[in-house]
Amino acid sequence: TVKKDHDDISCSQSNPRGSSCQRVRGEVAYCPDFPLGECAQSLEKMRVELLSDCKKRNNRETVRAKMEKTFALRRQEVISDVPMTSDVQERWPALFDVMEVNAEFKRITTMPLQSRFLSQLDLHSASLLRVFSKQSGQQGKKLKDMAAMMTEDIDAGRECLIKGLCIYLNEDPEVAGSPTTIPVIDAL
Repeated sequence: TVKKDHDDISCSQSNPRGSSCQRVRGEVAYCPDFPLGECAQSLEKMRVELLSDCKKRNNRETVRAKMEKTFALRRQEVISDVPMTSDVQERWPALFDVMEVNAEFKRITTMPLQSRFLSQLDLHSASLLRVFSKQSGQQGKKLKDMAAMMTEDIDAGRECLIKGLCIYLNEDPEVAGSPTTIPVIDAL
């Protein structure tokens, strides 16, 4: 997609929460135009087809292609309507698949999510461990135990850091890998 100037953004109307549509740093495909020959109605029809395609087995390539094609419709919905996460999940269930999370991030920023995340995690791991070591109480004990489990294996170390972040943010680290959420830890 071609990078547009701020004045050229097609969805410049105010959103329901009062702030106007503005590009966020790193977003290349902020509010793209519909694909050539497509309109909102044809993309909406494709979105409805996508709902049934998501339920079929061995249909990964079809889902990927339709998600790619309906990207502009999805972005315009997210930007102009500012829907709740549950509404997005209902309308675009494929978007909550690990492969599609990575693909959507790349569509928006042109950067690969997983490798970018892991490189930044590696870069900030020493700082995170220092923050974890300064915690006290029950949370501090859990974080120190988590840090003690880190090994020379980079994948195991990353997993410990991610679980440590969950503990630090008062989240259950085991829920991060449950089937009802995006399996961040399992995907690494």
